[in-house]
Amino acid sequence: MLGRAPVPLFYGCASEDVNTIGGFGNWVQDAEYTACPHCGKPMKYLAQIQWDTVFDCAEGTLYIEFCPDCQIVSMQHQQT
Repeated sequence: MLGRAPVPLFYGCASEDVNTIGGFGNWVQDAEYTACPHCGKPMKYLAQIQWDTVFDCAEGTLYIEFCPDCQIVSMQHQQT
C-alpha cells in the first residue's frame, strides 16, 4: 500500500500493452519477483512501463519493484 486509502487493483488484459502503477504485473514471461539485496525480503511490485511509450519502436516491458524498508528500487526487462 502506497497511501492510507485502499484503491482498486488494476488487472491488464493479457493481450494489451499497458503502463500500470500498483496492482499486479502483466508479465511477458514468467513472474520474476526480486529479493531485496539488503534485507532479503521480497520486493513490492510498483509499476510496469512499456518501452514503446518511452522510445519509438522499442520492445518489451520494464517492471519496477521496491523495498519500502531499505528504500531500494529494482528494475527488470522482459520481452518475447
